[in-house]
Amino acid sequence: MAIPYGLHLQPGEKILWQGKMSWKSLWVPLLAGILSVWIYGLGVLFLAYAAAKWLKTDYAVTDKRVIKIVRHYSFLYLADTDIFEIKRDDVNDEYVAQTLMGKKFDFGDIVFISPKKKVVFKGLNQPYDALEKMKNTI
Repeated sequence: MAIPYGLHLQPGEKILWQGKMSWKSLWVPLLAGILSVWIYGLGVLFLAYAAAKWLKTDYAVTDKRVIKIVRHYSFLYLADTDIFEIKRDDVNDEYVAQTLMGKKFDFGDIVFISPKKKVVFKGLNQPYDALEKMKNTI
């Protein structure tokens, strides 16, 4: 498994699961882009927004941490990387949150909660299956 760009593993740490946001979860900007592309190319902005949102976020579960990596770009250059993490031992609860469209098209968010923090994996495809895989690795 390739290490997501911007993530630095601790010595001996192994990635057990990694994923990205589902394209289905970006249905609003994709639909807006497709419907408005004929208006002076306005739809291209919506499509570029959806692509940038998909590219900038990665999720990983290691044997020590639950991690969300968000990269921030300035024009085409990487400006900053934010790492949101919870130690595996500190995770008190995890659950799936889905909207009505998420239930229909099988995408949703997985929320990990610790006493001090909350990390949300947004827009995952088949969130219940992904959460089950993550629990099996814990």
